[in-house]
Amino acid sequence: RSVDLTGEGFFNVKKNSAKLFYVNTPGMVIQVQGTTFNVKAYPDEESEEATLITGKVAIYPNNNSPEKEKPIILKPNQKAVFLKLKNDFLAVDSGPADTEAVRVKLNDVSSQSTIKTEQTISWKENTLVFDNELFSSLIKKIERWYNVTIMVNNPELNSARFTGKFDKETLEQVLNALV
Repeated sequence: RSVDLTGEGFFNVKKNSAKLFYVNTPGMVIQVQGTTFNVKAYPDEESEEATLITGKVAIYPNNNSPEKEKPIILKPNQKAVFLKLKNDFLAVDSGPADTEAVRVKLNDVSSQSTIKTEQTISWKENTLVFDNELFSSLIKKIERWYNVTIMVNNPELNSARFTGKFDKETLEQVLNALV
């Protein structure tokens, strides 16, 4: 059982040790037994992320023979980040999305708070959540959420940080809330 993913997906996989489940992105192969997790792999972003909610997953680099390398093992509330340009895995703790990451040593991935994990998967509940997020990152999420392109005329805004939660607001309401 195997799927290829471009974009973002939430998975709830029932355990079947006779038939393992794999999620393939350009940078990662995620081996799953029985678990719930989120994978974010947009082609226009510099990184890919796997966030584990329950269970356990093994993450390999996506090359010709990923299982020959030792995997990164995630436990609940842990996230692995693959940086495309560096072709390397990093671990991110519960800090902001732009927090400097630490190079992953095998089986050494920082845990994040349950609240941060819930924020990662809030999209599947039709909720858009930001917690001390850079404006430049927030704009990408809003563009995807509403299927629009936003031009930022004031580049100084890109370093501003925002916190908020939107669930039924229109695009105009969201943009007005950010002003």
